[in-house]
Amino acid sequence: MFYIGAANIFINLFLVEWFFKGIENFKYITLRSIIVKSLYVISVFVFVRHREDYVTYYLLTVSAVILNALFNWIYCRKFVHFTFKSINLIPYIKPFFILGIYLLFNSMYSTFNVAYLGFVGGTKEVGFYTTATKLYGILLAFFSAFTGVMLPRISALVAEKDFKEVDRLIGRSFEILYTFCFPIIIFFVFFAPQVIHIIAGAGYEGSILPMRIVMPLMIIIGTEEILIIQLLMPMNKDKAIFINSVIGALVGVVLAIVLVKNMHSVGSSIVWVCSELSILISASYFVKRYIGIQIPYKMVLIKFIYSIPYILICIGVLFAFDDSIVIIVMAGLSMLIYFVIDDIFLSHNNFIKGTLLNRL
Repeated sequence: MFYIGAANIFINLFLVEWFFKGIENFKYITLRSIIVKSLYVISVFVFVRHREDYVTYYLLTVSAVILNALFNWIYCRKFVHFTFKSINLIPYIKPFFILGIYLLFNSMYSTFNVAYLGFVGGTKEVGFYTTATKLYGILLAFFSAFTGVMLPRISALVAEKDFKEVDRLIGRSFEILYTFCFPIIIFFVFFAPQVIHIIAGAGYEGSILPMRIVMPLMIIIGTEEILIIQLLMPMNKDKAIFINSVIGALVGVVLAIVLVKNMHSVGSSIVWVCSELSILISASYFVKRYIGIQIPYKMVLIKFIYSIPYILICIGVLFAFDDSIVIIVMAGLSMLIYFVIDDIFLSHNNFIKGTLLNRL
């Protein structure tokens, strides 16, 4: 397993995904991802049949990375030519270490959190915590993908000094984030027992409270990604990014030692939220100081106020139905109908209105 993981690290050198994001060739990324992941899923069903096949499963997972790297390496030769001649690494040394340490610290407080939970709480508590956070990670991945798309565009606008367009795109980013986050957070906070029961089954009731605790991270990390990835990175504020990561790591490690031993998976959830919140506070300070852009607190407040009726709908659904699947379906349909009406007629959300009008 360790050797397979080491091969995965080495192969990532040839993945060069950043190149295609940089030239904004997202069509190629999407098509390649669909092909490789489809092959991966088929392979898992074909070759992984028993619990003892975990090595095969891990090997297939790494093979998907290898296949992505192979496609990327072949396709990128249409745009660039690889050579060792005239290489000057000096301009990249400082940002390499700053951003590298930033990523290291980010993984440290999140990984240390889980590792320490395993030491003091056992594998059962780790199971509760990872079950609670797994679905959250899938949901956040959609907005993280959007952030990745925005980074090269905003970087280009910064280089062109078109800060008016930068402000417009950042405002659109906040609008999209809060449009989708509030209904999703309310849904999973209210219906965490039903969701956990459906995706994990009996015996995972310990995941319910951790899931409710971590769901607000969608807003916290979403806002944090806008500030750091869409603003501080294109503006080359590497020092500020580094300080953010140090603060998050320190808060995460200290709180993990204080809370996790007694509160286990619940404590780990609190630690993660506090770590990300500290990074958000730090990032908002630097963005306001260097760029003059602030988090749109008024937009956040308005979105929350318009979400209150849906909270009442959720309470009604819980009282009206007993079956978990029926509750999830009814609450999901109610969420879709209410927030479409809200964004069109109450909030006057330009993104939703424009998207629907274009489709119609």
